[in-house]
Amino acid sequence: MFALVVAYQHFYWWPIHPLGFLTMYSSSMRILWFSFFLGWLCNHLTLRYGGIVLLKRVRLLFIGLILGDFLMGGVFALIGLWTGQSYLVLPN
Repeated sequence: MFALVVAYQHFYWWPIHPLGFLTMYSSSMRILWFSFFLGWLCNHLTLRYGGIVLLKRVRLLFIGLILGDFLMGGVFALIGLWTGQSYLVLPN
């Protein structure tokens, strides 16, 4: 892990982020990997073809998508408390 952190800090071309290495062994990555991939792909394409100007313009859109997902998880959790049903946010 220390070697990954050093490589990530010293080589701008280093593709492996140290946090990605840690999360790859969690059980929730079995269902979340595609969401992380889509986020990375949108970020990469935005920076490549629109630059930092486009990234600043669409940042609020992506923050809104993330907050909307959290909001709906919270709403379904509250509905689950009221109705006695459970809502599974992450896998066991």
